[in-house]
Amino acid sequence: MRANQMLAGYLFQPDKHYETSLDTGDKTIQCGRHVDILKLWLGWKARGNHGYAEHIETLLDRSNFFYEIISKRQPYFQMVMKVKEKIDFNH
Repeated sequence: MRANQMLAGYLFQPDKHYETSLDTGDKTIQCGRHVDILKLWLGWKARGNHGYAEHIETLLDRSNFFYEIISKRQPYFQMVMKVKEKIDFNH
């Protein structure tokens, strides 16, 4: 506990309306963010495998589209990293 303790007095104040000994945020590396995975889990439960796959495919299509648009707008915009070919994530 001593290795991970943040001693963040501004976060863990003793005048809370609940029992402060139940505050687990000061006992983890990420302070009070130990349930971040819950967001991913809830999203995955809501969309399912197929829904998440479709969402990722949409994001990849948009990134390829954005790359093409930026590539056509030189000299106003310039790609910092060159891509040899369009990435096909479907195969």
